[in-house]
Amino acid sequence: MLQERYPIDRLRSVLKPRQGWHPFPIATNRESWKALTQYPLNQARKARFIGQAELYLGQPWSPLSAVRYMDYGRNGNRTRYQEFYFERRDRLSILVLAECFEHKGRFIDEIINGLWLICEETTWVIPAHSIKASCEVLPILDGQTVDLFASQTALVLALVYDLLQDELDAVSPVVGQRIRQQIDTQVLEPVEERIVAKWWDGHNNWTPWICSNCLGAAMLTWDDPDRVARYVHRLMEPVDNFLNDYADEGGCDEGPSYWSRAAGTLLIFLDLLYDRSDGQIDVYDEQKIKAMGEYFAYAHLDGPWFTNYADAPANCRVQRGVTYRYGERVGSDMMRDTVLMQMHNWQADGEIEELHGELRGDGILQMLAEMFWIPGDAKPFNLPRPLEAWYPDIQMAVVRSSDVADNGLVMAIKGNHNGESHNHNDVGHFVVMLNGEPGIIDLGTEDYTAQTFGPRRYELWCTRANGHNMPVFDGIEQTAGEKYAAKNVSFMDDGALATFRADIAGAYPAETGLTSLVRTATFDRNAVSAVIEDVIVRGKPTKVLELYLYSWKEPRQIGPGCISIATAPQELGLGFDSSLFTAEIKEMPVTDHKLGLAWGDRVYRIKLTASLPACETAYNLTFTPR
Repeated sequence: MLQERYPIDRLRSVLKPRQGWHPFPIATNRESWKALTQYPLNQARKARFIGQAELYLGQPWSPLSAVRYMDYGRNGNRTRYQEFYFERRDRLSILVLAECFEHKGRFIDEIINGLWLICEETTWVIPAHSIKASCEVLPILDGQTVDLFASQTALVLALVYDLLQDELDAVSPVVGQRIRQQIDTQVLEPVEERIVAKWWDGHNNWTPWICSNCLGAAMLTWDDPDRVARYVHRLMEPVDNFLNDYADEGGCDEGPSYWSRAAGTLLIFLDLLYDRSDGQIDVYDEQKIKAMGEYFAYAHLDGPWFTNYADAPANCRVQRGVTYRYGERVGSDMMRDTVLMQMHNWQADGEIEELHGELRGDGILQMLAEMFWIPGDAKPFNLPRPLEAWYPDIQMAVVRSSDVADNGLVMAIKGNHNGESHNHNDVGHFVVMLNGEPGIIDLGTEDYTAQTFGPRRYELWCTRANGHNMPVFDGIEQTAGEKYAAKNVSFMDDGALATFRADIAGAYPAETGLTSLVRTATFDRNAVSAVIEDVIVRGKPTKVLELYLYSWKEPRQIGPGCISIATAPQELGLGFDSSLFTAEIKEMPVTDHKLGLAWGDRVYRIKLTASLPACETAYNLTFTPR
C-alpha cells in the first residue's frame, strides 16, 4: 500500500522542506494559539496547564536511578522505574504547553532542565524492553535496541524543540544540538543503519508505534531531503508488513486498548506523511484503512465499557485527538462520535472531561492533537448504535437489542485462537451488559510485571481460562498457543435473531478427550434474551465440570436455577439447569491497581459445578432482564 506506491524519487518530489513545516502551530504563531482560547474549553485548559506548570517551577525532577532500573531484573517490578520515567516526560509536556499558551518565557529554564535531564538518561529503553544477558539487570548499551518508549521519547523531544526552537535557541543553541544528537544516537540512526528488530515484521502494535515516532522525529530534526526520503521509504516497509498482517475487515486481535497503539499510531504515521506532502501521500480512501479505524467504535459496548479481550481493560480510554482525526480522515461519524461521547462522559449533554491522565509519556502529542484536531465547540452526534458487528478475521461478534445508548441487552463473544498478541486463554468467552452496566464481565489484566510476559503468564487469574467463562473439565483448562483454536465458526443475524456458533474443543489440550464442544450464542431481540448453549462430546465422562462467570455487581441466588445480578436500573437474570448445576457465589478481592481502576476493590465469581456421567451432554445459560 505504501512502499511500492511511493518510491524514493516520488517522496523527494512531494515532501515539503523541513523549514516552514510544522505538524502543530509553533509558539511564535501567536494567532493560532490565541485562536484556541475563543472556546471556553481551551480557556480552561490554558488555566490548568499554567497552574500545573507553576507548581513545577523550582521543584526537583523525578530521579531515575540504577537501582530502580534493576527492579525489573531482580523482582519483576516495572512500575517503580516507569512511573518516574513517564512523569518526567509528562511534566515536560505541561511546561511546554503552558509556555506556548502564555509565551512570557517564565517556563523556559525549567523546560531546559527537563530536556537536559532526559538527554542525560543512560538509555531511553525501559527495563522490560531492554536487551539483557541471562543474569544482567542493567541495560546493555549496544546501540541496537529501539523500543516503544525510546522512539516515543525521540518524538516528544523533537516536538518540544519544534514548538519552542526560537525560544530555546535564544538561551543557547547547544540545547537543540544536544536534542538532535541524542535523537540520532538513541533512535534514528539504529533504525536507519542496522535494524534487526522483530517489530519490523508488523505482527503487533510495536511496528506502527515505533515507525510513527521515528518518522516524526526524523521529519522534525533532519534537514537533508534525500535522507528524509530514504528514511520514509525504509519505514514504509514495516508499516506495509503491519497492514498486510491485518485482515480486510480491520479487526484488532490485541483488543481495543492496544488499538490506540496499533491502528491509532498508524494514523499518526499516515497523517505525518499526508501533512508533509500537502495531501499527495494519501491512502485514506482505502476501505481497509477505514475498517481498521472503525473497529474501535464497533468494539465499544456502552458508556465507558468495551469488548475487552486480550490485555484490554473493560473501561478503555481512547486517545481522543488521534481517534477523532482518524474518523475525520476516513469519513467516519461513528468514530468521531465515540470520541466526543467519551469527552462528555458518555452523555450527549454531559460535562466535558479533562484531558485524561493516562498519557504514558507522550502527553505533548496527545494534548496537541486534542486541542488542534478536535474543534473546541464540537458536540456529540449521539448516533444510533449499530445493532451488530461481526469480525470474521478475529471471530468477534457484538450484538445489542436496542440502538439507543445505555438501553437494552448487549452481548459480545469471540472465537479465534489462544496465540493472539497479548493473548488470554479465552476462546469462546462472552460478556453481557444490561442498560449500560456490565453484567457478566471480562476481568481485563493486571499491572504488568515480568510474569505478565514470562513463562508463568497463564498462572495469572485474569489471563488463564478459568478467569473466563469456558468450561473446565476435571481441572483441565484451555491452553495457550495459536494451534489451540476454534473451528467451524459462524455468525448470522436476520434482524430479530443473531446466532454465533463455534466448536471450541480445539482450544483444549488432547487429554480432555474432547471430540467437540460447540458453543452457540443465540441473541433474541424480540424476547430481549441471550442464551449460551454448550454441546459437549467427550470420549469419557466428566467427574467435575466447572464454569466460572465473573460479575461486577453483586449476584444472589433467588431460587433454583436462578441468579440475579444487581445491575441497575434492571437486574440481569441468569438461568441454568438446577438439576445439573450447583452454584457458588464468592466475593473476590481486587488488590491490583489496574484491575481496580475498572472494578474497584472487588468482583464476584459465580461458579457452576456439574458431574456429567454421559459422554454427550448439553446445557444452557439464559440471560434476561428481571
